[in-house]
Amino acid sequence: YAQPCRLGYLSNGQYVAVEATANGDGTYSFEVPENVEGVLLVVKGDANGDGIVDVSDILRIKSYNLGTDTLDAAQLFAADTSGDNAADVADILSIKAHILGKTTFVW
Repeated sequence: YAQPCRLGYLSNGQYVAVEATANGDGTYSFEVPENVEGVLLVVKGDANGDGIVDVSDILRIKSYNLGTDTLDAAQLFAADTSGDNAADVADILSIKAHILGKTTFVW
């Protein structure tokens, strides 16, 4: 996939991120621990799951933080651009900077 993604596996109700490894040819690989039965691949910053990182993802995270909307474990995993296991203001600012072209997400 052309956009930076996150790969994770479910453990105790939360997704655990698997670090991406650059292959040197512009592609990335993930090494999943043994005994993991399933994984989830998400677009980094895509809180609403539509495959696109845009303002609607920011609005979704804002609503979640205001308590007017919910995010399931997969949506929380995708929204967490900072890797701190939360969908919060830091992620909103990161997504905003990404949308404005001021920064790019890294694998």
